[in-house]
Amino acid sequence: MIKKGVTCLLLFITLFLVACSGQGVLLRQDLENWFGAPEKIEIHYEGEKYTISKDDEAYSQIMSLLNKKILSTYKPSTADCDYDICELESVKQNGLAVELVYSKEMNADIVCGTDLIKRRYNRLLMPLTGDLSNLIFFGNPDIGGNALGDFENNDALIDYINQFTQG
Repeated sequence: MIKKGVTCLLLFITLFLVACSGQGVLLRQDLENWFGAPEKIEIHYEGEKYTISKDDEAYSQIMSLLNKKILSTYKPSTADCDYDICELESVKQNGLAVELVYSKEMNADIVCGTDLIKRRYNRLLMPLTGDLSNLIFFGNPDIGGNALGDFENNDALIDYINQFTQG
């Protein structure tokens, strides 16, 4: 009887560990839980700006693709990259970037490894092409600060935005 109970307990623990081992995805947060839902999304494509409101179908699709980008990153980390307005404006003019725009200043407490990062921002800029394409910049020139890094997997998002801007 005791042997049967121990076997059941071991089986339960094994199943629990297997279910929770998928790179921590079940325990990690998506974009909106980390940063909040933006009021609108701005797409910057080679100098052109496209604004997408929450009511647009493209808003949900872009947020879904951004969540996949965030969740596919095993361990985001801070990047020692100051908020350089000139460099980021260059990204908007010469490449492809997604900017999440908030109607008020937001606060985020983000756990990166063992670090707790506190940020205030009213925009998040994510270059999708170029040397900065693995970063998320906290936009608030008055505050400055670092970016979060090691975000990859831009292909599906780039493909969707190309279709959106050409359609």
